[in-house]
Amino acid sequence: MKLKIKNTKTTLLIGLFIIVSLIFLAGCSLKGSTSSAENDLSNPASSTILQTQTGVSDSISSENNAVENIDDNNVQGGENTLDDTAKTGQGTDSVTDETIGSTNSGNQTGDSQNPDESQPTNIPDETASQNNQSGSEGQDIKITPKAPEVSLQVISGPEYAQENQVCFYRVRADVIGEPFPQIKFNKDDSNSAWGLNVAQVNLAQGQSFTLVCEAANSQGSAAAEISLNWVDNPNSSGESSADETAPQIVVDYADTTNFLIDVNLTAQRVTVLYKNVAIKNMACSGGKPETPTPQGTYTTNQKIYYAWIPKFAMGAYYWTRFYGSYLFHSVPYDSAGNMMIEELNKIGSPVSHGCIRLALEDAKWLYETLPLGIRISIHN
Repeated sequence: MKLKIKNTKTTLLIGLFIIVSLIFLAGCSLKGSTSSAENDLSNPASSTILQTQTGVSDSISSENNAVENIDDNNVQGGENTLDDTAKTGQGTDSVTDETIGSTNSGNQTGDSQNPDESQPTNIPDETASQNNQSGSEGQDIKITPKAPEVSLQVISGPEYAQENQVCFYRVRADVIGEPFPQIKFNKDDSNSAWGLNVAQVNLAQGQSFTLVCEAANSQGSAAAEISLNWVDNPNSSGESSADETAPQIVVDYADTTNFLIDVNLTAQRVTVLYKNVAIKNMACSGGKPETPTPQGTYTTNQKIYYAWIPKFAMGAYYWTRFYGSYLFHSVPYDSAGNMMIEELNKIGSPVSHGCIRLALEDAKWLYETLPLGIRISIHN
């Protein structure tokens, strides 16, 4: 009986010990949790940093897992992925556009970029095409060198001057080539007065002449020729129309050294001589006393078909320059293009501003018939 009671007490003590131990362990655990909570509350920043780091780590891990899953899906899907895309009607171009848009927007959250995002962004084909077009416009313009080609055409003539003793032609050269060729005639009695591509040939009775034009550039040269012959004036009456000053010699109108234009200011006369023989006599109007014509010896050096002088509100035709601002020219014309008759009636009197005025037909003859480079003597 005593032994049974002893065993019962022993069992109760062991059970009580176990209960106390459990209570003690539970109390220690509760105390540790309370201490940890108090530490967390006392350091809120540390807690936040820890949570943020934990969240970032979880996010990185999730993205890495997602990338691995995508790569695995691409590898496993293979051609089936392309087939599915085609079935849904979405082309690869749209995918490329979205990818480029994402790359351009950047990573604003600070998350790590995919390896593909560090590659250079491809320019869409349309933009590249526009860039090529803007650079190719000037390249389409090309200058191709070309050897000269030349042809001759009579644009005026036969015409007649000096009482039908001169028959003249004007011939135009039509020239092409790249670079543009230089043009040269073997004869031009107008000294380029009609332009660099027009030559005038004066012929005496019975004469003929072969006009040759040469054109040359860096690619080569070419030449053309045309024969010009004296033709009797069909409007001539058949009687001799030569006046008392008509020459009894053959005049070579290219021979400038044997010509002389004599201007007598006292008589208000212009006389053209060839080899000291008078071939033309004309009345003129020299300068007024307050604007005299300069006296001396000069040489003709320029021809101008028409010019308007605003200072004097008048124009004139057939100008032949011999010294500075002094020229032979026709009687004046007004702004409406009408000859000023009152000035025409003054021919033979000194009324000009210093130039030498001639009747229209006389100014035209001097302009068209005589070459430049002829000596002029002006005196009283």
